[in-house]
Amino acid sequence: MRIIEIFKEINNYYFIKKVIRKIEKTPEWVKLNLRKGWFGVMYTVINLPPEVFQGEEAYYQVYIIEKMKPINEYLVSHNLAEIITPVVSPSINREKGEYAYLVRYLPLFREFTVWWVVSRVVSIAILVWLHFKFDVFTKIYHAGEIAFHWIAGLWH
Repeated sequence: MRIIEIFKEINNYYFIKKVIRKIEKTPEWVKLNLRKGWFGVMYTVINLPPEVFQGEEAYYQVYIIEKMKPINEYLVSHNLAEIITPVVSPSINREKGEYAYLVRYLPLFREFTVWWVVSRVVSIAILVWLHFKFDVFTKIYHAGEIAFHWIAGLWH
């Protein structure tokens, strides 16, 4: 059931925030250069050394993966690996010779999406508007009551 999955994802989000609050001051956190952002996001910046960024782009990817490996192991040790997802974004300034990648570890939401929230809010807004504009729910209630009494009358 989709609603159960949504509640699990919300519960996972609160678990992530609790774990981050607990581990953000540990020596391993500092050693891995992790930082805490908003909404349960962890991130780090991986700077490429000149010998890597002067090579091919495949070297960039290998270097980033190697730098992420200890972070991923650290997250596995805190039971976060299955409920977060890494997102890697390049930040390249060729004029200054700066090559860096921002690696964000975001909470993983499969069912609880922006579209799910927006669709529910719009549906509720339409229902509220219909109720105040046309008193729809009272009319539906009375129509149901009439139908019930009519059906009950047929059986007697």
